[in-house]
Order: sequence, then structure tokens, then C-alpha cells
Amino acid sequence: MVRRIWLLTYTVVAICFVIIPDAAKGELCQPASCGDFLDIRYPFHLKNASPRQNCLKTLDYPAELSCQHNRTILNLYDGTYYVKAIDYELFRIRLVDPGLLSDSCSFRPLHRLTDSNFTPDYSPDQYNPVSEHYAAFFDCSFPVESPDYVNITCSSSSTTLYSYVTVADGVDDLHSSCNMSTIILGNYEETGKALSFSSIHDELRQGFELSWWQFVPEKYCYSPSQSLYCFREHLKRGFIRAAKITGLSLMARMVLGIIFLLAFWSYKLYWKKFLKDDAVEKFSAVCNDLMRRRYSCSDIKKMTIDFKIKLSQGAYWKKFIKDDAVEEFLDAYKNLMPRRYSYSDIKKMTNDFKDKLGQGGFGSVFKGELSNGHLVAVKMLSGSKGKGQDFINEVATIGRIHHVNVVQLIGFCSQGSKRALVYDFMPNGSLDNYIFPERGKNLLLGWDSMHEIALGVARAIEYLHQGCDMQILHFDIKPHNILLDENFTSKISDFGLAKFYPRDNNTVSLTAVRGTMGYMAPEMFYRSIGGVSYKADVYSFGMLLLEMTGRRKNLNAHAEHSSQIYFPSWIYDQLEKGLSIEIEDAGEDKKIAKKMVMVALCCIQLMPVNRPSMSKVIEMLEGDVELLQMPPKPFFCPQEMPMEDPPDDTDVEEVSALSNESATEMTSMV
Repeated sequence: MVRRIWLLTYTVVAICFVIIPDAAKGELCQPASCGDFLDIRYPFHLKNASPRQNCLKTLDYPAELSCQHNRTILNLYDGTYYVKAIDYELFRIRLVDPGLLSDSCSFRPLHRLTDSNFTPDYSPDQYNPVSEHYAAFFDCSFPVESPDYVNITCSSSSTTLYSYVTVADGVDDLHSSCNMSTIILGNYEETGKALSFSSIHDELRQGFELSWWQFVPEKYCYSPSQSLYCFREHLKRGFIRAAKITGLSLMARMVLGIIFLLAFWSYKLYWKKFLKDDAVEKFSAVCNDLMRRRYSCSDIKKMTIDFKIKLSQGAYWKKFIKDDAVEEFLDAYKNLMPRRYSYSDIKKMTNDFKDKLGQGGFGSVFKGELSNGHLVAVKMLSGSKGKGQDFINEVATIGRIHHVNVVQLIGFCSQGSKRALVYDFMPNGSLDNYIFPERGKNLLLGWDSMHEIALGVARAIEYLHQGCDMQILHFDIKPHNILLDENFTSKISDFGLAKFYPRDNNTVSLTAVRGTMGYMAPEMFYRSIGGVSYKADVYSFGMLLLEMTGRRKNLNAHAEHSSQIYFPSWIYDQLEKGLSIEIEDAGEDKKIAKKMVMVALCCIQLMPVNRPSMSKVIEMLEGDVELLQMPPKPFFCPQEMPMEDPPDDTDVEEVSALSNESATEMTSMV
């Protein structure tokens, strides 16, 4: 109990020490000026100013302004912006794009800038946008009749394009005839009201605001003699900003701060569910050490991390590394990413996760709706593996490609441990509901529809293999990952196992087996038959085709005859003997069924070199069945197959643990 009282005392004394201004330090630099801008001071400094005015430059402080033709300039993300105002009390700077100051009817910002340019405030970035509203500029091939699109086309323009600008808190959809030319931040309180050309122009000329209150002059903290001053400045700016917004006096701030801290630590110390019994002693030891010695900011950060590691037995540090890997990826490709949502946005669009669509090993999927009424499916990821690699794979693939047969990723959320992917909503669900009667839906599709679905999947895979600068291998083609829109157009989803590699490479190296049992190519297990390449997706597509034609799993332990247990082997024997393909509900469409089966058998050949490319597969599916030649019988080993259907989502580690005996037996048979 005594130790807890000492801990609270330390905390109160430290906060009181922090919020008392250090009068002895005085002003760090004299104000500089540029034209009519007479008050450029800490935390900014003016390039090429006098030594006394430019004293912060010796600290390599990043907030550098320049003066050109009596205009104050800030260079931000490779763009040049005019400084219109600086509010040192609310820690805000107002900027304007030079292109918006033009009086021409074709005014456009010279630079593209959205909140995606700014990383979250736990990163080393210096600025954050105050407003989340944008002004987006579009060029359209045809006139657009929409109250949200304000026409800015010049009457004297010789171009055949129509130009529009819209103001919103995000760009969720785009007119089919339009392309977005650029987008810029803007300060708009009401985005739903009717706007005119002149009002938008006037608003944009006023610029947009960025906040810098979380600035930290890190290099200034490296000096041991200045470490406590640095620490005070960190918290003092936060207290001042809150006070300016709320209008509280210094004494009121101190009283409220002390009350809050007392309540907070009482809650943390006495609520055993949230804090271990020995946490107080550990934290008290840290406080004692801090009071006895002086540390630099980097030392304090290190001790904080060490304390968290001890407290959580390593769990926090592992999570930090994983989150850092994801944020590094998102920062590196932020200009290529779809929209980034906050977790509160996700909760709002899903109505607090009320409409659950499904559950899988990845997490849960919920139905949602954007502000414009567009329906979406929100996948909340849980148990992310490999430093968030599955999340990175999804965003890196679906987020950067657009194909009619690939599900569209509208946006994502990465906020601490919360990760979500926002897709177009597919009202007809996944393909497995229509080909496996045991799912209980009795929603069988006609053979023409099945053929079109298969063609769509084939075209999507062919695009992944050949339509991009880098080959994209999906590694998990199966009915559950084929979604159907309102017109039953097939769309490939779930790129969590996908891998990129150069198109001129013949094989790709893998550190572990990827895929789902029953759809994985044999070279995943037995490297002696060939390296892993795009032919692995061809094999998976072949197994998918067979399940579509058989309306059943390829492995059926409950078949009437033992020869029918493994469907690929049985169907090949039927074709080879010239017997009729007894496929359920085939009717007059047996030619389509036969063609799909023969293409599938070509795709599941044992040796990768004997499988066709997806371009050839499309050619065969679109051609006449009479032109197809009977392929060699694929190598089947039903004696090695389990007697029950494997689960849809097989753990990678479990798959890779196949015995060496099976591998040796397979190799000897080849």
C-alpha cells in the first residue's frame, strides 16, 4: 500500500513539474519575417535567415520555411505550398496550393494531397490534416448530371472533356465516364449543401490547415543537459493545446490533471483484471530510477519498451514489430493504396457489426453500407500471421489491380491491432453454395451459367499471371474463394496467400506450403517433379472445374462404389471407355460438362510442364469440345488420400508436416 502511495506521489509531482513553464529558457529564437509575414518563430525557422533568427537550424529541426518573392513557402511531400497563416496557440498552419490562386476558370491544384499522405500520429511524421474533407477534380468524357459534381469546364476550352469538382469527406464511387485528375485537402464544415463554382473556388483559395502540435525536436533531446526540458516541452504543448481549445486557466488545468491522474492510477492499481500484481513494483522501480538519474529521450523510450516487454512477457513487443511491418508497407505504397478508413468508420459502416455474413480462419465478415448507400462486405482480420503478411498481401494485390473477375477492394483499416478489408458486397455469396448440395441451399445453376463462371475465373487467373508487370500467384483457388455478384459474374477473392514474382522467372521460392488441401498442386509437397510456378494455380483451377462439373467434393468417402471415391480418377475412366458422363442434372448440356471435365484433366496433370497455361485453358473452354484431345491420365494415388473430406481452410504448418516416407514413396513412383 505504501509503495502505491509513493507511486501516485511521483506521478503528481512529475506532472506538476512538466506543466510549469521553464522561464529561464526564454525564447529560443528571434522571430523572422518574409514580406507581410512578420512572425516566423519556433517551431519554424526561415531558410537563409540570420544566425539568431535561424538558431533552430543547428538542431536539424524539420519545420523549415523559405521566402520567395516575398511569399512564405513550405515544401511538403515534393510539393510547394504558400503559407497563409500560422496559429501558434492552436498549433496549426494554413497552406494553399499555388495553382488554386489562379483566376482562370480552369483552376487546378498543382499537387495531389490527401490524408493518405500523412501517417498516423504514432509515426515520425510531423503534420496531420485538421479536416478530412477533400476537393476532387474529374475529367469526364460525357456530361454528368449530378448535384455532387460542380461544372468547371471553360467555355473557351477546345478540349472535348468535361471538367468537374466535388467536395466530400471521401471519394467512394466514380462516374463510369470520369477519371480523377487530382485531389486536394480542403476545410469544409458542410459537404452536403449545394455548392457553386465560385463558392468552391473561394473556399479553396483560403487553403487547408495542418496540425503540428505533436512535433518533437528529437535531436534536441539527445543532449543529457536538455533531456528534462525536452520531456517537459513534449507534455506542455499538449496541455496548452487542450487549454486553448477549452479556455481553461493554468490552475484549472493543474487541478483537473491531478484529479484525472489520481482516478486513473487508482483504477489501474486496484482493478486486478487489467494489471498484474507485480506491475506496481516494476513501474515504481522505473520511477525511482528516473528520479535519481537523468536520461535522454532515447533512453526513456528504451526503458518504456523494456518495461512493457517484462509486463506482457514479450506479447507487446511481438505486436509492435508486426504493426511496424504493416505500417512500413502502407507508408511505402500510400499513393497506390485504396482509401484508408479509421476503426470508427468501420464500426459506423457496419452498424457496430450487427449483420454477420460469415466466419473463417481469417476472422469474420460483416455486411456494411457506405455513406452513399453502396453495399460493402467488411472482413475483420484476426490472428494475422507472419508480421501481418496476409493483410499486406491482400492490400498489395486487390488494392492495385482492377479486373471484372477480381473482387474490388474499396478500402482498408489498420489501426493498432484492428485490421479490416472493405470489399464490394457480393449478394450471391460464394460458389461453394451452388455446387455442394450438402450445404443445404439447393441452389443449383444451369450449365451455361457454370461455364460462364468457369470462364470468368480462368480470365481472372490469366490476368494475374500475364496482365501485370509482376506475376501474381494466388495459391488458394477454391469454390469458397470464388464470389458471385448480382449477375452471377464470378470474382476471385482472398489474396492472403498470394505471392509476387518477376514474369521472366520460371519458378518461385517458398518457405512453407501454401494453399488448401485438395486443391494444392503436387509440386508443393514433392519438389522432385518440378519447381513451384504459375502452374500451381492451373492445377487448383482444374480441381475447381472438376468439383463444378461433379457437383461434389473430389474426394467422397461415402460413394456407392469404391471406384467413385476419388472423382477425378473415376471420371477419367468414364471418358476413356467412351461411356456417358452421368453428371447430375446435365440434361442436354453434356457437351459443356464433358468439355469442362477434359479441360480440368489437362490442368491436373502431375508434371507442371504438362499443364497448359491459363491462356490455353481459356482457348479450350471457348472452343468446341470435339476439337479437344483426350489428355493422358493424371497420376492419382487414392490410397494416400484421407477417407474424409479435408477442411476448407487447412493450416499451412499442418500441411507442411507430411511425412518423409510419403514423399519418398511418391518420388520412387515417378
